[in-house]
Amino acid sequence: GWLSDTSLDKVKEYLSKYDGVFFFKGLFPDTASSLSSEKFCLVHLDTDLYQSTLDALTFFWPRLVDGGRIICHDYNAIDGVHQAFDTFFKDFPEKIIEVADTQVLVIK
Repeated sequence: GWLSDTSLDKVKEYLSKYDGVFFFKGLFPDTASSLSSEKFCLVHLDTDLYQSTLDALTFFWPRLVDGGRIICHDYNAIDGVHQAFDTFFKDFPEKIIEVADTQVLVIK
């Protein structure tokens, strides 16, 4: 499809002028093992699938700093993404905030 000509090398080249950008090629969450002690202030997800979204929330939420944000694409466009957020956050006090047409935001 329209992303078929994308490669890690092209992404690296495109982002080469920015400092502090790291690349982890492979399937998540397997590629995240070296990040298990890191903290995050902003996480942007665009996973498109229930399990991938749930895995990402499970990994990043406990590592998100207080006041940190998780933003996700396709919340109102793909049922699995919506379901993963609803499932994950059902017992948390944080609110799922819908923004724009398909975006969602959660502030820790």
